Amino acid sequence: MTRISATRDAEEIEQKIDTMASAIRRGLSNRSAAIAAGITPANFYNWQRNAKSGQEPYASLWWKIQRAKEEGKLVLADHVYKAAERDWKAAAWLLERRAREFQRPDHSRPQTTEITQNITVEESKKKVEARLDRLRELREKYLEEISD
Repeated sequence: MTRISATRDAEEIEQKIDTMASAIRRGLSNRSAAIAAGITPANFYNWQRNAKSGQEPYASLWWKIQRAKEEGKLVLADHVYKAAERDWKAAAWLLERRAREFQRPDHSRPQTTEITQNITVEESKKKVEARLDRLRELREKYLEEISD
């Protein structure tokens, strides 16, 4: 490969990585970003492997992808933070992720009561009321914090 050809290839790769970074920043997956940039997902993962092994131009451009991921997270977190000012659910979502004592044991699914526990309706109501009381406390605490 000639020097001119190598330069053109590096410029093309940089353009594609810039396109991918923009797509990733907006929340697209690596696969979708690769397709949007006009490369196959398999080729993207080859580029990733080349970057990790230090091969140029991939290694010097890879930080753009990593930075785009973090910038995208920051933008989304900022939206949730702003929404928390007017919607308690957004505030609860942030609190759940930032404060260990408010986290559910398993974020993949809500806790459920097993049918085999033979829990009475009255006991179930008490549990629900206790959770609602805790949420009310959190809401009041949050409203006090944002009013300061």
